[in-house]
Amino acid sequence: MALVLLNLAGGESVDDLRILEGDEGFAKVMRRVETHGLPRRERRALEKRWRKQRRRAVPSPSHVFRYLAAFHDSKEETKRQPGKAFIPKPNKKLHNIQIVNTVLLAFAQLKNPQRTATLDMDATLVETQKRQSLFCYKGYKSYQPINTYWFEQNIVVHSEFRDGNVPAGYEQLRVFQAFGGGKSLFTF
Repeated sequence: MALVLLNLAGGESVDDLRILEGDEGFAKVMRRVETHGLPRRERRALEKRWRKQRRRAVPSPSHVFRYLAAFHDSKEETKRQPGKAFIPKPNKKLHNIQIVNTVLLAFAQLKNPQRTATLDMDATLVETQKRQSLFCYKGYKSYQPINTYWFEQNIVVHSEFRDGNVPAGYEQLRVFQAFGGGKSLFTF
């Protein structure tokens, strides 16, 4: 949740979590959200869980860096070739997120059944200053994630992080077949 809120707030790096943490109102709301809807017994058990008084409302940047590193597979990086588009295969942790996403999509379809799935796939250039980033076709360093949106459900069904030199249509059929064209996601 902290990473989603950081993105919505316009954060440019994980270190910007410090800015969110420094906002007393935001921190207070985050602590309330954590226990909202829990029965009194569970809420008190959660409050007693901390030996010292808990001060953080969001994880520290160093903890988030360690969390994000778990989704990176350095073995896949060895397959990169200079000047060629490359999308690393997802590791076990990324695959598990895809499974959770599939369950959420099935739940959305169960609660709001749709007979049609109009899927919009689009890549977006995101300019960056990171040293290891690659140049996009417009001539600046960027990343170019591709997102697949299901219009009738008003939901993103898939998002894939890509280097800036990866063209928008690169392996688009693979993404469609895995996350949009398969009967595993949708029951009509």
